[in-house]
This record gives sequence, structure tokens and C-alpha cells, in this order.
Amino acid sequence: MVNIIDGALQSMGCGIILFDKSGKYISANKKAHELWDFAGILNMPMLADYLNYIYDRAVDYDVSLKSVIDIALWHLPAEDISFRDVFRTENNDLCLVVMKEDISGQSVLILMNINEHIKHAEQYKFVSEENYQFLHAIENSKIGILISAAKVNGNPLVFANSSMTFITGKDRPKIIGKFWKDVFDVFESSLNK
Repeated sequence: MVNIIDGALQSMGCGIILFDKSGKYISANKKAHELWDFAGILNMPMLADYLNYIYDRAVDYDVSLKSVIDIALWHLPAEDISFRDVFRTENNDLCLVVMKEDISGQSVLILMNINEHIKHAEQYKFVSEENYQFLHAIENSKIGILISAAKVNGNPLVFANSSMTFITGKDRPKIIGKFWKDVFDVFESSLNK
């Protein structure tokens, strides 16, 4: 059972850090190490230490950042979230952190690098208001959406919404510019994990 849980944690597209009922650190997946493994941060023993670290590095929200957070959290109902904040990592990335408690009382920190979401939000600003609303609706759809350049040989993919990245477990740069046959390989590999 432990191997199944560990395998599931390692395949997640976001960082996961687990704590027991008393707030003591249990483990973290590879993505958490990629996002947050600097200066011994993942060696801190207690949840309170992590929360203090986040509070010290929290950034102020503005309307565009709030929109980015909403897009990043589309799959998590608000009532399931105990805590959320955005902080700047030592690598100068913006990281969204969400804390949830499971039914046994254990706490989970979910870490997401939101730099890519911010980049897309900035690109949307350059589009007319009507197109922005259309793109915002596509981006926030719970259905995975891919758009390809039909007039280009091979139909390379030019857009993947957040749902599609969630379904495939791949970041946009690993989908955009690829061909349809590559996407189906991504589906097969994610199903075989």
C-alpha cells in the first residue's frame, strides 16, 4: 500500500509535502524538492516551520494574480482548502501553496509554480476584451482543450488549457509545439504509470 501511495505522490504534477496529525514532517515528492529544495527547507521538522517560511516570503495579491490563483485552483473546491498563499522562492519563482487536511487529520501542502500561469495571463492582456473573455472561458473549462495550427504541416499544438495539463500531468511547454501523435503518447504514458 505504501508503494502505491508513494508512486501516486511521485507522479503528481505539483509538489506535495505530507505532515502527520501533530504537524510533524512525513515526506515530500520529487516536484516539492524541485520547487522548494534549497537551503535545507525540506529538512524542517514541523508544519509550523513551513508556514512561517511562507508568511515571511508572501507576496501581495493584485487582480491579475487573484485570477491566476483561481485558474491554478480550478480543481480544488474552496471548502477543501485550509490555507492558501503565494510566496516568492529563493529562485525568485512565484509559488502557490495550498494546505488541506485529510479525514485522518494529516496535513498536505500542495505547491505549484505559477510563473507559467502568470505568463499566460499577461499574454491574454494583449488580446481584445471579447477574445480575452473567450480565452478565459476556455482556460477555465473543466474539459481538457487542445488547439492546433491546422494550416501548418502536421498540425502542431499551439494551446493547451489547465485542464489538459492536469489530465496529462505535463506542463504546457511539454505539450505546446508537439504534434497530435505526441499527445496521444503522453496519454498512454500517463495511463501506464
